[in-house]
Amino acid sequence: MKQYAYYPGCSLESLAESYNVSTLEVARGLGLDLKEIEDWNCCGATAYFPVDELLAYTLVARNLAIAEKDGASDFVTPCSACYKNAYFTNAYLKRDADLADHINYALEADHLHINGTLRVRHLIEVILEDVGLEEVKKNVTHPLKDLKVAPYYGCQMLRPRKDHENVENPQFFEQLLAALGADPVPYPSKTRCCGGSLIITNRKAALDMVRKLLEDAVNHKAEVIATTCPMCNINLEVYQAQVNQEFGTQFSIPVMYFTQLMGVAMGLKPKSLGIGKEMVPGVPLLNFAQS
Repeated sequence: MKQYAYYPGCSLESLAESYNVSTLEVARGLGLDLKEIEDWNCCGATAYFPVDELLAYTLVARNLAIAEKDGASDFVTPCSACYKNAYFTNAYLKRDADLADHINYALEADHLHINGTLRVRHLIEVILEDVGLEEVKKNVTHPLKDLKVAPYYGCQMLRPRKDHENVENPQFFEQLLAALGADPVPYPSKTRCCGGSLIITNRKAALDMVRKLLEDAVNHKAEVIATTCPMCNINLEVYQAQVNQEFGTQFSIPVMYFTQLMGVAMGLKPKSLGIGKEMVPGVPLLNFAQS
């Protein structure tokens, strides 16, 4: 069985713990061997790169170098921000010898060296490409029949533009949801930014971005929003009450990680997937799948 170097990232050990546990449960059910990278560090998220770009790349490269040292060929993460940082760092150091020299000089202090041999991948890519939709369907025992799900890609997972990838109107998330028996909801805002950490510096602008996303999903009859990123999940879920207060709206739509929906469709118990901790409960929508 192929083993993957698994990088959970900081969020999955705190606010997004549900994403981590559901990832591991689903991976186990699909036969994916995720080995967590030992002694990994924060990737710097979005904030560190404007502060010191070289050190930010070095911070990311350290995780990649540990995975390389362990003999891994694939570096996998469920977090879109971590994925973007790792993907770009890996790509840049392979084509920028000067950057690679500076990074490796810094890594010497930790007895590490990076060559750029890894393939950096988002978890959803691994599920779609290595497991495949047909295999996913075979593992579905409790189809999410008629559940209207808005797939929210966010902006960071698609930022590393790859060959022939449709970044304007991607469909792979919809295809995965359909394989679970759900009804994917088409809506224009699925790749728009949720505001990220803008909530810290410009609260009203960030809340307005969240409002527009929620409004678009709800207007297209979505019953639940599925996410692939901890920050997106937090913004769309946690700030619903503040959006309602700021704009006089009445949003109350569950926001869940795609791995949680996969787990339910695979017959896994909601508690083992971290379900039940949402600000807007998702259990009532999913009870039918557990019958």
